[in-house]
Amino acid sequence: MVLLAGCGRDERPARGADPAASASDPATSPAAAPTTPVPPPPTVTPAPRATTPGRSTTPTRRPTTPRTSATTQQAKRTPATEQQLQKIIVRATDVPSDWVATESFNTLNNPDANFAMAECMGVRDTTPNMVAGVESQPYSGGPASVQSVAASYRSEADLDVDYGMLTNPRLQPCMERITRLIYEQLDWTVDSMSTKVTLAPTRSAPNVVGVVDNKLVGTIAGQDLVQYDRTAFIRGPLIEVQVVMASIDEPIPEALWNKILTKVAARAAGH
Repeated sequence: MVLLAGCGRDERPARGADPAASASDPATSPAAAPTTPVPPPPTVTPAPRATTPGRSTTPTRRPTTPRTSATTQQAKRTPATEQQLQKIIVRATDVPSDWVATESFNTLNNPDANFAMAECMGVRDTTPNMVAGVESQPYSGGPASVQSVAASYRSEADLDVDYGMLTNPRLQPCMERITRLIYEQLDWTVDSMSTKVTLAPTRSAPNVVGVVDNKLVGTIAGQDLVQYDRTAFIRGPLIEVQVVMASIDEPIPEALWNKILTKVAARAAGH
């Protein structure tokens, strides 16, 4: 399970600043807000430690591939390599042409948050069984940013454990607790936070096990902000994928979200 905490940077102009002044170079313009991490909600997710939700009470209701005989199917597969996983995660062609690549936070190299989530949820940490994991480049455009992670595991049973967390009653309090800690480490003052889990969302690909929405209200660098985070959990053969989009002060752009999610889910299913 991977807690993807850092899906881009807040490069909005400071309140009251001239948008035109920062449009050419928001990272260096004196009118730009401080470059501060914009972390998405830590979620029971795929990628070098991942997880996922679904609409039905059975998180594996809509797996990427039929599981009539998990043992037989698994015998025919081998876990994806890093090179294969790289072909699944979010890429530059998935986002608008005016979006820019931003600094990666290398969340895959930090197992502490993943262990903390598993411990809080009362389940085993599947991280030791991860075979390979990759993290996409974060991409940012205006108030929104997107990133993804993908990981392969030795057994479908590991995916069952991770995705099973999406129906665990501890999910919401654990997620909010750990997310709050992550944001506070980034010097946010967290005033309130809410979490919503949607299992197997309608209009999504069959292998999208679930989506988690977080709304965080807080303050950073003297500014009052509202951050919206959305995390999709996607299942493939021995593969967990997580796509995270964050947006400051504006809701997640639905059309773009659906477009990116559809592409990533198709690549995960086709592995």
